[in-house]
Order: sequence, then C-alpha cells, then structure tokens
Amino acid sequence: MSRHLYAVCVSLVAPWLPVSALDLIYTSPPLSSVQHERVIASLDRRWEGLQTPSPRMGVRNLFSFAIVSAEADHRLDRIDLALALAEKMQDLDQDSVTYGNFRWYWGAERPEDRNAVEFSMQDGALLWMRHRDRLPDSARQRLARLITLSIEGIRRHRVNEAYTNIFLMKTWNCIALGEQTGRPKLAREGYAMLDAWLFYTWENGIHEYLSPTYYGTDLDSLVLIAAFSENEGARGQAEAALKLLWTDIAANWFEPCGRLGGAHSRDYDYLTGHGYLDRHLNYAGWLEMAPETIPPHFAALTQWRPPEALRELAVQRVPRMVRQRWGGSPGERSAQFVGRAVSLGTAGASYGGPTEKVLTVQFAGGAKMPVTNFLMDARNDPFGRSRELTGGGHMKALHLTPFLMSVQRQREALLLAGISPQDRRFQRHIPNPTCLLSHLVLPRDGVTVWIGDENLSVDIRSGPTETIPAVELEKQLRSAGVDASTLGQSRLKSTLRAAVPNRAFDVEHAPFVEAPFEVGREAAAGGTQFVWKPGDEGEVGPSGGRAIVPLRVPTAGEYYLLARVLAPTPSEDSFRIRIRNEGGELLPVSDWHIGVRKTWTWVTMQLSPAGPTPVELPAGTALLEILCREDGTKVDQILLADQRGTAKPMPLDKPLFVRHRDAAAGFRIVHAVDMQGAPAVAELRTDVAVPNAMTLTVTHSAVKPEAGRASIAIWTRVAEDLDDEGFAQFSKEFTEAQVDVALDGTSLEVTAHGVHGSLRLKGNLADSERIACEGDEPGAADALLTIDGEDLGRDILRDVDPIARYRRLLASASSADVAIPEQPFEAENAAFILPSFEKGEDGAAAGGAFIWQPGEPGARGGSRGGRILIPIRVSTPGPHYLWARVQAPTPDDDSFLIRIRQGSDDLLPLSDWHTGVHTEWEWAPMELGRGKQRAVDLPAGVVLLEIMCREDGTKMDQIWLTADAAKRP
Repeated sequence: MSRHLYAVCVSLVAPWLPVSALDLIYTSPPLSSVQHERVIASLDRRWEGLQTPSPRMGVRNLFSFAIVSAEADHRLDRIDLALALAEKMQDLDQDSVTYGNFRWYWGAERPEDRNAVEFSMQDGALLWMRHRDRLPDSARQRLARLITLSIEGIRRHRVNEAYTNIFLMKTWNCIALGEQTGRPKLAREGYAMLDAWLFYTWENGIHEYLSPTYYGTDLDSLVLIAAFSENEGARGQAEAALKLLWTDIAANWFEPCGRLGGAHSRDYDYLTGHGYLDRHLNYAGWLEMAPETIPPHFAALTQWRPPEALRELAVQRVPRMVRQRWGGSPGERSAQFVGRAVSLGTAGASYGGPTEKVLTVQFAGGAKMPVTNFLMDARNDPFGRSRELTGGGHMKALHLTPFLMSVQRQREALLLAGISPQDRRFQRHIPNPTCLLSHLVLPRDGVTVWIGDENLSVDIRSGPTETIPAVELEKQLRSAGVDASTLGQSRLKSTLRAAVPNRAFDVEHAPFVEAPFEVGREAAAGGTQFVWKPGDEGEVGPSGGRAIVPLRVPTAGEYYLLARVLAPTPSEDSFRIRIRNEGGELLPVSDWHIGVRKTWTWVTMQLSPAGPTPVELPAGTALLEILCREDGTKVDQILLADQRGTAKPMPLDKPLFVRHRDAAAGFRIVHAVDMQGAPAVAELRTDVAVPNAMTLTVTHSAVKPEAGRASIAIWTRVAEDLDDEGFAQFSKEFTEAQVDVALDGTSLEVTAHGVHGSLRLKGNLADSERIACEGDEPGAADALLTIDGEDLGRDILRDVDPIARYRRLLASASSADVAIPEQPFEAENAAFILPSFEKGEDGAAAGGAFIWQPGEPGARGGSRGGRILIPIRVSTPGPHYLWARVQAPTPDDDSFLIRIRQGSDDLLPLSDWHTGVHTEWEWAPMELGRGKQRAVDLPAGVVLLEIMCREDGTKMDQIWLTADAAKRP
C-alpha cells in the first residue's frame, strides 16, 4: 500500500461513535425481528441453565447474560440472579493472591485462571456504565460490590505487554472502571498501560501475532477504549492501535479461504485456522453473515468498522510479501507470501505456545479446506481432536514447542526444528508423552499428490458400484418391515446399484427416495445432484422422508460411515441414520449431528464424543436409511470405510508435491533423525476421523521417548499459474535443486540453493543457539509490519504518543535536561519515563525518590515496557564507567537492562546489568557479561542512556558516569 493509499485509509476510518445509555443494540430495531427473536430465545435458554448451574458454567457467561439482557431490554429482573451466582464464584479471602478474582468454572474449587476477572469486568464495566440506573436496586448494589472487589483482583493480576489480549483487556478495565466509578488513580493506571503497550509494540510488534482467536479479543478491548474512554488521548491511541491491527489483518488476509494466512501464534482450530476474529470479520463485512446472526455486542456497541481501503488492499494487492516482528529476541519474526491461489507463511522462532502454527501453506479451496501446517507432537494428535485438561481448568489439545529456526524469501522457505524429552519446553506442555512425531498436515479433498514422479490417489472418489437383483432387495425390504409400494418414488429395476466399501456412492442413485425427500441439483455436488428435504434457511420444518441405500458388505467386520454434506445453519445440520438387514437392526435409529458446513464437506459419523462410531456389519447386503431430521440438510454422497486409517511409506529422498488447480507446493524433508540419530521413517497417513485431511508423518519415536533428540529440516516451495507443463517444470526444478546438510553432534546446518539465492540455517539444537540465519531480503529483520518492503506499521505508530515523544528525544537529546559526568543524576528526573517504571518515595533515597517497577521481594516478574531515558553530555571521548545507586533486595530483584545510543547507533547494545544484592541504598558499578566488562567507549557529545526493567522490585536512585576507572561516587 502506497503512502498515499495509507493516508486515504486513515482518513476513511470511522470515528468513534458515542452511544447513549438508551441506544440499546439488541432491541428491534436496530436488530431485525428474526435476530431479536433469536436473542430472546437464547436468553431464555440461558436463564433456564442458571436455575441449576452445571460444573462447567463459566463466570464470564454470567456477566455476558447480564449485559445482553440489558441491551435487549429483556427481563432485567433476571440479572440479579446472574450477579448473585457470580458473587459466589468470587474469592473473598483477603490473604489470597487471587482475592477479588473469580473461579472460571462453577465447579472449580478456587480461582485457577486469573484472566477470569478481566473477562468478567469487560462486560461488568459496560453494565455499570450503560445500565446502572436501569437495574433493580438489588442488582445495582450487587454489581457495585462485585466491581469493588474485582478492582482488587485486577490490581493483583500481573500481566505483561507480551500477553497481548489480556494486557489490553486489563487496560480497558482499569480505564473504564476508573473513569466510571470515581477512581482516577485506577484510570491513570490504565492510561499508563496503554502507553506501555504501544511502546512495546513499536519496538517488538504484536506478540500474540496473527491469532484467529485473540485478534478478536484484542479488537474488543480497543474498540471499547476508542468509543467509551473519557480521555481524548486514550481514545486517539486506541484508534491508532485499531488501524495497526486491521492493517495487520489486511496484509495477512488470504481471500480465497476467507481467513488469516501465514504463521499463527495461538490457533485452537488446528485444521482450518478460524476463531473468534470471524465475528468481527462478519460485522465488518469481510465474511458473509447470515441474516439471523447476532452481531458481537462490543462491535455493535461501538459501530467501529475498518476502512474500505484495507479491504481493497487485502483482496486486490496480490501477490505481496508481508513481514512483521512479534518479539525482541532473535528470530521472533514472521513472513508470508500471499498469492492469488496459494500462500506460504513461516515463523522465525517458536512462539512457545503449544497451539502455534509455524509453517503454513494455503490453497484457494475455501474456508473449510485444511491449512497445511507443520507441528511436532507427542500425543499422536495431528488434528488437535484429543483435548486434555490444562492449567486453568480448560480442555485443550496441545503440541510441542521445539527449538525452531526458519528463513523465507518470497515463495520458498527453509525450516529446522529439534526437541528432546529432557527439554523443559517438552515437559512443560506434554508431561505424559506416548510418542514423538513430526507432522505436515495436508488437505486431502480436491488435491492431487505426487511422491517424486509417482501420482497417488488420496482423495475420496466415486468408483465402481455393485449391482444387486431387485428381488433380493425386495426380500431385504420385506424382512425389515418396509413395504416397497408405500415409498413415494420407486426406482425398482431388474438390477439396482449398491454401495461398496471405500468408494463414494452418489445418494441420488439410491433405489428409493421417499417424499418429501427429493433430488436437488448443484454444480458443486458430486454428479451435480444431491438428496434433501427442501426448507427455508434457518427455519426448522417438520421431519419426514428418507433415502434407502443398499450396502454390499464383502467381509464381516467393523466399518465407518462417512457422508459428503452441506449444512448451512445450526437448524439445518443433522439427519437420522439407521442400518438393518433381514436379521434386524445393525444400527438403531440415531441422530447424526454434522455441524454447520457451508461448503460441501466430508464428515464421519460420530455419535458420541469418543470419536468416529464404528458399526459391526455382517457379510452380505444391508440397508442404510438416511432419514430427515432437519430440513435443508443436504446429502451428496456416502462412503463405507473398512478401516480407521491408512499409512503409505514415504521415502525421504523424494519430494512430496501437492497440487490444487493451478497452484502447487513442494516439500522436501532434507533431514530427519530418530532419538538415536538414525534416519527417521515417514508415512503418508489418512484417518477416517478427518476425511478431508492427511498427514506426512515422520516418526522420531513410536513409543514414549526417554532420551535422545529428534530433529527435522523441511524445504518448501510454492507456485501458481501452473498448467500441466508448468507443474512438470516446477516439480523437476525443485527435485533437482541442491541442498547441503551437516549434523555435527547437536549442531545442525542446512543450506538450500533456492530460486533467489541460498537459504541457510545453522543452530545448536541442545543449547537453542541460533548460529546463522541467511537468505532474507535486506532489511527484513527491522520490519515492524511491511508489505513489499514498505513499513506500514511504523507509519501508523510513529506520530502516536509515547512513541512520538521518544522519537523526538532521540532526535534532539541535547535539548533535554542532561546528566554530566562525575555528577550524580536523579533517575526520577529522567527526560522520559515509561510505564511500568514509576516513581517511588523513600526518605533514604537521594532527593527522597527513586525509579522502579513495583514488585514483592523475591517474586519473579518484570516487563521490558518500563524504561527511562537519560541524556548524558560527554566532553571527552574514550572509555567511560557507569555506576548506579540501587536497592536490590534479593537475587530475583537485582538487575536492569541497559543500552547507550547516539542517534540510531548502539554504542552499548542492549545488555543485562546484574547489580548484585543490595539490601540498603548502595553504589553498584556496571559490570556486563561473564568478563565483567566495565568500560564502554563513548564519543564526545550527547549520548542517550536507556535503562529498562528486567526484574521488578529493583530500585534505582541515581546514576553516575566517569572516565576514570579508579574513581567511585
């Protein structure tokens, strides 16, 4: 996006729209009558649930029930019960670290997830702000009590800027509750947090980068601040943050799939990469929203939508190369090539979260096409289907977070990863491993696959059926109690088609389709036809009608049933199923809930949470009956699978190619070893539980790993606009391209000779040491958020405080109050003080004040967001020695980060300054690294000393600089 387009984009952003307390959002209007009816019906169902709370009832749902009831102006007398239940979930023990916080779930014994208070007050603040005068007295008083204790819970909840979604939510809570309850100090804490987050983001990017779930949560908090804060500065800062976040979304948007492309920091949808952000995308008009869908209340309250210019960027500017940073450590970057029909994205390091996606490829196959995704796994759960109880009482599917490096240049990327069961990063998330595997999750439906030059059949295909005599079928029907003469549409012929295992059967070829079931037509259906009971979308109609499909079972055993379906809404996403033969019922009538499927999708029959439901079938002929449960649910094909999954050996000396229409991706596993360092084995696997995906799985250990280290390196290349000849050339060139691999102990080096030059990675797997990473475009490491080299992220934030003040100080430090060598300088008089640093008072400190990030002695914590800047005028160039008067009470409260700059040059790079323990105010020399370096060469003129928080609780009173190594203050 050019600077001109960016300026247009900024000017078009809708300003915050104040909404008065009487402009309710869930009444009709502004909702349609259908939407309003759904809101009321939902509230009535939720009310019934409150009468006998279940163990999994969440406290945030109680506050959500309250605010939605108020915005719908529906039975405000019910709100008091919801708040009373919330009171019972609040920690009232003043000696508890979670005093004022909430149990997340009703059945929990104590608060485990401390985010509960933030999610609760996000709605609680709105309820007080907009509706306190309308609430019944008992509810208003109860809400006031809840807020008072929650403020204590919020203050005790320590969050740093890297925890993006919760830090922003806490920021909103402090601002809103401070402004609306007469607590100006709390509001100032919120403003300071917003300052700190913006500055952190300026230097490090959005840490929870490209999360399909938490970007939606981030938007919630930012739109609320932009709309409702009483502070003009805070509103402007939130607007800038919204522009940054939506520009990030637009830059990384992959339009053919209607979702974020690229690597993701936290993504609970392993297969398709969707999440709560979709609600905002619906509201913004980027995704289709069904007429009956209820808009999210945060967005609807504020009416904030991104400018059309960003939508145009997302859709029209292809191809493009996107780069961004998401942290301050080496490798904490991501890159994505966004094409018309394919995208390729990588993370330069592991985010450290067990739901990350670090290498992705997307094809233009729609919203439900699986994302190609690399992960290392110790539970044999590549699709994230097996959820386990995790911290905070939540059920999640977690994978490993290996040491990881990658480099990407345009359409190709190189990645290496390694992990050992002895690594803390392994033990933290997977305490009970059963294996150690690397998976490349791949789409299966709609693609063609090659191993080298061998074309494989991997998708579910229609194929030869068998025929059975009509007389045999009539015999089956009579024995099952079905009178053929009563069926509305008979197709009896001398011979009839029957489904056979492992071949898709078109349901419209069923010999009997009973009204009101009928055959419909749609180009995307197999054979362009399907079977359904017609109905209006979103409306529930009467049941009735069926289709009967003969099954020819060659061998008795366990079988799995799959169907290719389209189910547009939650009231059109199920049918009933039965299987029987002349001996009786083999599967009794059962409800098959398939979930909403807005495109034709293969689903596996699962009648319980345990997984796919197998059916024991005898050899011979059986009858499958598909019965209507909800009209509007469409059935295209069925398939009877005779095994749970397949595994085809994959030679690692051959590349794997996946082609989708005119786009293709090539994958070369150029290095893979097991736990003993021997070459690992690989397989191309399918699983009936996930019929539209497959995996390329490398086995490092088939059993629980005890020792050793697994490692893998993958080279990936994508291309588009390929006809058959172009694909053949693409696969030939990638197959023949040179790659060099060297494993020396725990040091792995890989060099791939790519289209645009060499991609080289070298790392020490045991020490997580990044030795070399080469092949990026020049300047890639400095990008905040760039498209084709233009840093839009910096353009958005550069003139926003506190960044603007910081930049002015860097540009003209000589005009600020400066420190002079050999004269003590009070740290609290620094030219620039950024939260979470703040001034403290102590009569024993010089001048009675000092700088610190508050923290309890011995309690670990700290945020790099806190910093001070002190200009120093150096008269004589040469080595200088820095001292600070500090108080550092414990080994966990005795360090800062330090940097000295002049202009854009680092005279002393960012370094740890360990002061040592000082229980009283004492002078400590700067000694850096194992060599205890004391001297730093400084030029004449003004230099800028930057001191950042490393450990909270460490206090700084004064600094002192000298050119004499023998002197001390």
